[in-house]
Amino acid sequence: MIDGDDHQNEERDNGSRTVTVTQLYGQMLTTMTSSGSQSDAQSPIYLLPPEILGNIFGLAVIACKDAYVCKWPPRNIGYRSYATFFNFSFVSQHWRSVALSTPYIWGTLLFISRKLVSVMLERSKMANLSIHSQLSYRLPAVPLIMEVMNDHISRITEIALDIRTSEFLTLMEDLKQRPPSLRPCELRLRLTVGHNQTFPSAILVTDRLKVLEAENLTFAWEPSQSFPCLTHLTLGTTSLKIPIPDIITSLRGMPALEFLHIRNSLASEEYASPIQPVQLARLQILEIISEKYDSSSIPIFLTLITLPAATDILIYCNNFMWHRPRLSAFALSLHTLFRNMHMQPLQSFWACRSVNNGLQLMSSAPDVETHHLFIKFDLILEVGHSPEETMRMIFPALLRDEILSWRLGFGLCSKILFELSDTLPRLCNVVLEGDSMPNFIAVMMIGKNSSFPFPNLRCLTLYRAKFSSRFHTGLEAHELRKCLAERSKFGIKLEKLKISCCYRIYDKDIQRLREVVDVEWDGIVAKR
Repeated sequence: MIDGDDHQNEERDNGSRTVTVTQLYGQMLTTMTSSGSQSDAQSPIYLLPPEILGNIFGLAVIACKDAYVCKWPPRNIGYRSYATFFNFSFVSQHWRSVALSTPYIWGTLLFISRKLVSVMLERSKMANLSIHSQLSYRLPAVPLIMEVMNDHISRITEIALDIRTSEFLTLMEDLKQRPPSLRPCELRLRLTVGHNQTFPSAILVTDRLKVLEAENLTFAWEPSQSFPCLTHLTLGTTSLKIPIPDIITSLRGMPALEFLHIRNSLASEEYASPIQPVQLARLQILEIISEKYDSSSIPIFLTLITLPAATDILIYCNNFMWHRPRLSAFALSLHTLFRNMHMQPLQSFWACRSVNNGLQLMSSAPDVETHHLFIKFDLILEVGHSPEETMRMIFPALLRDEILSWRLGFGLCSKILFELSDTLPRLCNVVLEGDSMPNFIAVMMIGKNSSFPFPNLRCLTLYRAKFSSRFHTGLEAHELRKCLAERSKFGIKLEKLKISCCYRIYDKDIQRLREVVDVEWDGIVAKR
């Protein structure tokens, strides 16, 4: 058996080839998904000892399950998401023998048919069981689920139910009366039809539970409860809104928490006595979503939590900040959150319109191992103000002095651009999309006493930007050339101009631009 991170270091020497288990895992997935071809008996995956191969099967099952855990919006729990372990026994005789002798890969019960449940129970032997059902199948699954719970209650460690029909209200009532012998480590209950159902708190085992997810269920939180092992917590659209003092007190009893998702679940009532902020020392992901609800509780909540510097943050707010004081309070709460995190400066930002013409601000950071960019901070505000006005009020909350790269997806007026220039002293890389180009270039041209806005700008990228022509308004290429030439006279020279998929710019324009700047052009002339 290989556990922890050791599987990445385990190797097997096959003649002159040295193959890591991680590579074998990928090869195994390729073998499983290949259509109709006979497997190569000399392939390294077939030379592994049975116990190693069985462990790789287990890793595949875990990876398949993890892809559907703690994602938002919730994904259906269906048999296709766990089809991996059905394929193990159909690749070859050797694989079938290993799969049938590895009980724990059969422990996830999918209630598609009684025969399938019986087969998986038989093959799982005494391994831990996970109960999964989205209740959209024709099989009347409730009696079968209750039967499995009655017969194998001590083996059940995970319950994930997507409750769709009134029949499952019976199951909910049964869960509320379950004896203490039901001790799940992971509990996910989602009510997709019906309302006013109470979460079965009787089956919460505080010293054992690792994953807790409650969606559309009335969840009466008990602040006195402590969950020392809880790593994932999701509360979505609870009928009984949770007072902020209660949730803060409860979070103190979750020292291992790594993932926190709160959706439409915080009460907006004012609280009288001061609250000491809670430190979530291990939190990796924070997601707070408010849709068509009063979200005035979000700024309060943000000021009462302290996060590690590496935490990824997603905040979505819709229709609650029509009044400027509320938007200002939200900006202040963001500033407090960042300050308390002692986070590394977010050096790259992308500002664009959201789906409903709100503002979306995203910041990315490079992965230290792969060097690929990943989202560290994602803020979506659809709050009744224009994206320009929202950005003007929110941007001061960010650590602007450290921003090096900025991608702008919509046009800003000259006044806002001048204000941003004064607060972005280190900005050296700008990407302009669509209609964001004309005003930005116009501001770059305005000099005073040998000083120009964005003085440290060294790389400018124009992506799908629109140049003017005889029949279309916009920025003319010769105006861009004039701007760059004028800045060069005063030692503010642009080092690189990148042009990609831009409208109405041609080879002759590029040749003229290259007289004053190094131009990287993809040669594509986009037309509309």
